[in-house]
Amino acid sequence: MQSDDGFTKKPRKLNMFVNKSSNPERVIQNSVCSVLDYCGSCPNLILSYNQQLNVKTKKVKEFIDSIDLKFKSFHVKNCEPSENKLSYRHVSKLSIERIFKNSKEWIQVGYYRQNLGKVLDIGDCPVQTPRMNTVFKSISGFIKKLEIPVPIAHENSKNCLEHIIIRTNENEKSILIIFGIYKLDNVIPFKNLARELRERFNEISGILIEEIDKGSQDFMVLSGHDYIEDVFEDFTFYYSVKTQYFVNPDIYYKILLNMRELSNLNYQEDLLHINSGAGFFPILLSKTAQYVYGLETLKSEYDDSIKSIELNKIKNVKIFHGNLTSSYEKYKNIKSKNTDVIIYSVMKHDDSDKILQIISECQPKKLFIVSPVLEKLSTLLRQLEKQQFTLKLCIPYDSLPGTNNFETIFFLESHSQI
Repeated sequence: MQSDDGFTKKPRKLNMFVNKSSNPERVIQNSVCSVLDYCGSCPNLILSYNQQLNVKTKKVKEFIDSIDLKFKSFHVKNCEPSENKLSYRHVSKLSIERIFKNSKEWIQVGYYRQNLGKVLDIGDCPVQTPRMNTVFKSISGFIKKLEIPVPIAHENSKNCLEHIIIRTNENEKSILIIFGIYKLDNVIPFKNLARELRERFNEISGILIEEIDKGSQDFMVLSGHDYIEDVFEDFTFYYSVKTQYFVNPDIYYKILLNMRELSNLNYQEDLLHINSGAGFFPILLSKTAQYVYGLETLKSEYDDSIKSIELNKIKNVKIFHGNLTSSYEKYKNIKSKNTDVIIYSVMKHDDSDKILQIISECQPKKLFIVSPVLEKLSTLLRQLEKQQFTLKLCIPYDSLPGTNNFETIFFLESHSQI
């Protein structure tokens, strides 16, 4: 099968399990990704799902053995599977370009590959949600119908639609769309596009423009509002356009459930979450804790967590904003006793020495480290073991099936609790 862009598309059968199947061992033999050979986003889709999980488990075991802890790799649990093995991606960014070839012209919507210098048509992407695929297809059609200006060969062009970001909440009942525009000077074409999309999809909650040449994350609302809401258990969560949203929400809820079980909370414990984000873990853990506190450096994440706390009328969660030093000082000013449980969500630019200081001063009975990377933790885990903690359990979670990415939680207890 020959595509318009000159690539030969060879559908590859994926040995993948069905989504949310009552029988997790039932295999779909007919799932097809037509661009697997040249897209590059999901290199492991060619493997069976059990093979994918085994690869990720092996990586964590090799990491544990490499840092020479008392904790050994045979204590690493098998990688926890994603609830959805396909159609799990709730956030996606696709680029747009106008292509001229052999006297033909067409609009390409897909992933931009820098090494190829072009946008690749991804068709019905098997890892995106079905609704997201449908919206992207409709956008492509409306661009042609309304003659929306798009760049040629992915070059920056004035007032052109360069990319589109779509977010859908966990049940896909709320969709947020962001148009990335370079040097906006005429908003009318994009208002027309927004109107067509709202008429086609009633679950769209908001459509916005981001002027990408300004680099300031300033958004213009074309239609609706600038956030989506999601519901877990009996809590409603508020996520604005500036806040990071989960690509695979279900896997983080699974992490939450496991931490809740391992914490063994009985309404008397105080928890501290370092890098608390938009409040997902603190709010859900508030059901079984006495108090939950959070430290958050990003203003947008902090603002959204406050809105979710107020929206749910929660009285036992408090988030502190500022850099890690200042937010921790605010926390210390109201704490008169040790912290029972700490959750540390690893971020790229964290100060490891400051993290260790906070953990040492708070003297938690239990500590959870949640991280999408392993290498960054080598020194911290060694230092914690030398001081006061024993690593009890290590669990990888398949946050992005088909890729090499996964989350890992490290569960540690203080020596006094063992």
